[in-house]
Amino acid sequence: MAKPRFFLTPAEYLSTAGRMSRMQYFVHGLLFAAVMFSGFMLMGASGLVDEGISTPQAALIYLAVMLPFLYLLVCLYAKRLHDLGWTAWWCVLALFDLPFDLGVTVANAFMVVPETIISANNIIGMVGNVTGLGLGLVLTFKAGDRGPNKYGPDPLRPPQLDTTVF
Repeated sequence: MAKPRFFLTPAEYLSTAGRMSRMQYFVHGLLFAAVMFSGFMLMGASGLVDEGISTPQAALIYLAVMLPFLYLLVCLYAKRLHDLGWTAWWCVLALFDLPFDLGVTVANAFMVVPETIISANNIIGMVGNVTGLGLGLVLTFKAGDRGPNKYGPDPLRPPQLDTTVF
């Protein structure tokens, strides 16, 4: 039997297609968190975000850091959802608050955002945290479909190559 691969290639990582096992999801999620934390540390060390994201330059750096991370997070969720046999649209449950947060954070650097908008964003963020935690727990602990499904082969049981000659 072919041995399952643990790490994804960059091309696989940058795609929403395919499946990912629970262990792959957990390890890639830890790597993702470490890289994201490092990105935020670099933003803090740059001195542009000493007062928070309050200048247009800091807002543009924040967007330049967050948009690729958001895409990578969607790819990570999509592969794990596919392993469960679910459509990747379920990742909206975990990520619906991020566009609001990005928009308010960037807008706040260019203009004064009304307190009602900030309060609404905080409520949306809290709901997003709860739904994100719930989906994250499901993705971490629920076993994927055994065998191939409509999204690809089982990441734990890759298909065997036929090596017979005759």
